[in-house]
Amino acid sequence: MITGDGLLGPNRAMHATARLGFHAPSLVVADGQFTKAQIELAYNIAIAGLGALSQRKNAWWLPDSLLTTILTTPPEQMTFVETTIDAGRLNIPVVGTVFPDKISALAAANACTKNFAYLQGVDPDFQTVFGTVATDRLGISPQREKNPDDGRERLTLSGFGDEGNWHSCSIDLLEDTRGAFDALTVTNPRRDSIASITWDVAEQIITSSMFFDNRLALRDLARSRDDVIEVRSVLDLTAPDEERQAKGICSVWRDQVQKDLEPCEMALLTTTSEDVVRSEVRTFTWPSGSKTVVVEDYKHASVWAYVNGSDAFREYDAEYRQVPNGSCWLNQGSGNTFCFEELAG
Repeated sequence: MITGDGLLGPNRAMHATARLGFHAPSLVVADGQFTKAQIELAYNIAIAGLGALSQRKNAWWLPDSLLTTILTTPPEQMTFVETTIDAGRLNIPVVGTVFPDKISALAAANACTKNFAYLQGVDPDFQTVFGTVATDRLGISPQREKNPDDGRERLTLSGFGDEGNWHSCSIDLLEDTRGAFDALTVTNPRRDSIASITWDVAEQIITSSMFFDNRLALRDLARSRDDVIEVRSVLDLTAPDEERQAKGICSVWRDQVQKDLEPCEMALLTTTSEDVVRSEVRTFTWPSGSKTVVVEDYKHASVWAYVNGSDAFREYDAEYRQVPNGSCWLNQGSGNTFCFEELAG
């Protein structure tokens, strides 16, 4: 898997049902007393091995993310490639998966996020302005157009990287590669490729697993037969981004006058649409059973808010917020401000 068997470079791929893991090399040493010379010799051998691996990483097409994974996983443990983001971040082509029903902005954002994490070679917990690379889905402002060079359909998203230094990611659909599919898929990842991805510099062919949700297990995307095309909906296979409940205090204000104050419960559901609009729906249930519903849609780096269907906006300035430690939304239809303060625990 590391070196591959290609003539001009590694020709490696992972089947969706395979079990693949990495760990650092082990050193079996018997118990006993060792001299300074023996310890130095063992240390020098280990350093030389790392140097040889570093020298060969370009020839073997070893991304820094994979090399780091190998060297930071203790010999007695194993870091497995289990999800689509695991494979994407390590730049491991996955074959034998279902195909997306269409290349929506959501599908493109999934693919670009994985590829961006690989190209950056950053720690998976690295925070950008929009989220965590290699765990959260990035990408805003989708634009669909024709590639001026070859007329292929192109979908471009921005919002990758730090604010003020964003990169754009373009997905170009290849010709009907699904129609050209055959049994060679298992050993030829090109047959499972349905698009190419382009950043500022180079184009890279990507396989269909890249378009699905980052959290999906590869085995859940496996086709029942390698020689039969199967298509699944990217949206249907996308789990909510967040789903939780909390208890707190709900209040209603008119200007600075409190009109209502009662304990309540909040249910939060965060989802992403096919157009990469992230919606946070908060349903607050009062003791009487009545509900206040607050919706916030994050689209093109802007936020649209609604309270019970009426236009609203969130009050961000704590100095002027009626509940400094809570969240407040001004209902522009009624003129009332609804606030919620979550209780610890």
